[in-house]
Amino acid sequence: LLAISAEFSPTEAIRNEMVNNYMALVRAHQFRGYNIDERIAAVVFFTFKANNRAIKLKDIAEKCDAKPNRASKLARKIARHFNRPWVLSQVDYAGEFESISQEIQKEQDFIWDCNRVHMYLSPICEEANIIRNNSYVGAVIYITSILRNEKIKQATVREVTNSYHTITRYREIKRMLKIEFKKWTVDEFSSGVFVEEKI
Repeated sequence: LLAISAEFSPTEAIRNEMVNNYMALVRAHQFRGYNIDERIAAVVFFTFKANNRAIKLKDIAEKCDAKPNRASKLARKIARHFNRPWVLSQVDYAGEFESISQEIQKEQDFIWDCNRVHMYLSPICEEANIIRNNSYVGAVIYITSILRNEKIKQATVREVTNSYHTITRYREIKRMLKIEFKKWTVDEFSSGVFVEEKI
């Protein structure tokens, strides 16, 4: 458990919580039917998510040779056991923008711009009941690249976010805002200047 989680740089508090979670689940007989690799992947994933750390189950599963779908099923069971089912749906947006931007070799200023676009978009999307999951993260990255006049392929964004709905979410946001993103900069968009022009 500690060896696998070490690759994701946990704090001492997270390491201790992980061990305590594991022991509590053993005592409560929550692991029946799951092998050791699936148990480790699920506990590491749940504990990191409970501490608002950006982490993907697929990455953990690869490290410990667990089947992602089985580990995911167990993680949901663990979240219910601890009466925290919402934990697995929490998204650390800043962490996601950083890890994905690094994966596509973008610098710190791009990450900062993603956060600015997200801060402007998030309350608008929440009010419009637009789902803010991986596809939303991908849409924000794609929108940011357009506002910065940088070319990132749709297929690349879909791949790094592991979501086939990224471009659908982008189009949904574009329709809602009635905006042509390429006409604006990040500054103009995040300050709402484009809204004033429409009025």
